[in-house]
Amino acid sequence: MALRACFVSGAACLLLAAPIARASGGDHDPDQEENAPAATATKPRAAGKPVPFDRAWLTPFFADSRTKKAVDQFRAEDWAGAEAGFEKERERFKRSKESLDRYGTERLAATYLLGLALTNQSKWAEAGDLFESLYKSYPILAPYHAYNAARCRLRRGDAAGALEWAAKVPDGSVPKAETDLVRIDALRALGRWSDAQAALETYLQQWPNGPRHAETLFKKAEALEKTASAGDARKTSAEIISIYRRVWAEAPLQAWGDRAAERLDQIAATLPPAEAAVVRARTAGEWVSRGMVLFDQNRNAESEAAFASALGAPGLDADLECRGRFHRAQSAWKQRQRTRAAPLFDEAEAACARAGNRDLRAKALYNGARSYASAGDKDGALARYARVEARHGRGDPSQGGRTVSELPEQVAAPAFDASGARQRARGRAAASRDANDVRAQANDVDRIRRCLKASIT
Repeated sequence: MALRACFVSGAACLLLAAPIARASGGDHDPDQEENAPAATATKPRAAGKPVPFDRAWLTPFFADSRTKKAVDQFRAEDWAGAEAGFEKERERFKRSKESLDRYGTERLAATYLLGLALTNQSKWAEAGDLFESLYKSYPILAPYHAYNAARCRLRRGDAAGALEWAAKVPDGSVPKAETDLVRIDALRALGRWSDAQAALETYLQQWPNGPRHAETLFKKAEALEKTASAGDARKTSAEIISIYRRVWAEAPLQAWGDRAAERLDQIAATLPPAEAAVVRARTAGEWVSRGMVLFDQNRNAESEAAFASALGAPGLDADLECRGRFHRAQSAWKQRQRTRAAPLFDEAEAACARAGNRDLRAKALYNGARSYASAGDKDGALARYARVEARHGRGDPSQGGRTVSELPEQVAAPAFDASGARQRARGRAAASRDANDVRAQANDVDRIRRCLKASIT
């Protein structure tokens, strides 16, 4: 619902000029962005002259203080207050003797925001009437009006009307993806499961990372169940189970993940014991996928449990074991349980060595060293810092055999394979720095001991 609410008020943000913030994921590594494919390469400039700056752009859309009060209530999500305020302003605009050029646009914009305020109170009939009238009178936002009108029709039980309004949203417009989901729900409400399945297939191909992805996958599996024929029942059943398992793995924090697990249990209850056990079991890959979602959302205790389950699940290979063990240790680390994380990083380092994953092996050694240092085992920390430098510290022989941490970054990075050169270079530099800190602490302790001994004697 939060995603939909944010989207629905997208056009409202254009009117309100609200600032947009972007949040980062849980354990974000900016180096991953630097080493990602150059998808954000500089685009060629558009031909033609630049648009001259217009100081009118700095003027708030709603200049009147009375309208601004309703806008502020809308921003504060005081939907009832915003509804009352915008209704009052619409009446004032109608009574005004000023020209339509002055008040017409503000009146239409206020009507649009009034419609959004009504939808947020589930007043679908009143809101729908407003959006349908705005479709012709306020054409600049026509795609949004058609989408909202279709949504209101669906919510008040008119699935056929929802399809009619959804068809008015043009391809390429901003609300097209959400409108397709309204159309899918309308087809499902009408029992047109074959059409719904086709629409779901098209949606997933056109919007592979579109909104409400887990929900769409779940509904695809549901449509497959409704349309499965006796001839290919076994093949279809395998696809259905696979989709439900994927939803369970990829959406652990959404209700759709729970619903997928329930549906899998229901399917398993109809099967012989041996087949039911296979359906109920989860593979190592599924546990790792689920764990990564929890990990990125900083649900660290839950992610640790998921990665631990992956290590005992069927389908575990060297790569999955490496990633599972490293992120299990990292989950404990993120819970500030350094002492408990230390041996887990040792296990991860050994697993990643077998898998040939240089990046995670170096990170496991480095964070393991930090964990041992936090636990007071300075010698263990120094030994692991030294292994980071020894195993990952040799540069190109043309650089005189210097370690990467001794080289400038622009020289060090090309000396290693492109998959993780910069991360390893920075990790080695950090390892050397932290090792020096540990040595300094050890020397300080020795000096204190000598001073105390001298004072006592």
